[in-house]
Amino acid sequence: RQQRCVTSCGTEGGRAACFKGGDDNRASGAVRRLFHGLEGKSANSEEAKLKARAKINALFAPDAIIDDLTQEGSRGIAYAVDVVAAIFAAAPGAIVDVECVDDGITSSGFTWHASEGFVSLKGTGFLRTETTGKITYLCTLVEPILKTGEATTAFLRVATAVMGGPREPLPDVRPKVKSPKQPGKIPANEVVRYLYDEVQNADVEGGAVAFFSPDVVYEDT
Repeated sequence: RQQRCVTSCGTEGGRAACFKGGDDNRASGAVRRLFHGLEGKSANSEEAKLKARAKINALFAPDAIIDDLTQEGSRGIAYAVDVVAAIFAAAPGAIVDVECVDDGITSSGFTWHASEGFVSLKGTGFLRTETTGKITYLCTLVEPILKTGEATTAFLRVATAVMGGPREPLPDVRPKVKSPKQPGKIPANEVVRYLYDEVQNADVEGGAVAFFSPDVVYEDT
């Protein structure tokens, strides 16, 4: 399944053009190099596969921190090396591919999917890079096999009530947020801060809905 997604290099639906430079040290570029490197598992020789793995491992800073949210605690670069090795050892035809990438400079969020045989999973991720483009932090979360569905919504409603319910009046940071490159528009990272900070415990109708397009596509993994 390939989503249509506008990437930072301005292409829609096709990733190949994004690997031809233009964002060498950007975090978004690190995301693309990471997933592009994973395509090396399809190489014809073991030597080529070893080189591809080495290139992926070189994307990480020596002190990189890895947070796999399906595991307990943070890990180091050795965990990333082991995960890459496991992906390369997967059955022929198995893929791990990026879908959408945030146009980030020092940090970037992304969505991805993996499939092997009849099994297909989606996931999200976030990474930070240093000035040289090396990955210093990577966080990933894959969708669970068993989904709680409406039970999660019910839990969140109870948790919200326990935390004090709606705050009145609802703080509105929108007039204060400015984008020097896009006057009159609010950067996506500021929207995230607003929704997960200012709007916490607030009446959804009081402000959060204003940030959603009428035809928004929402995926709860």
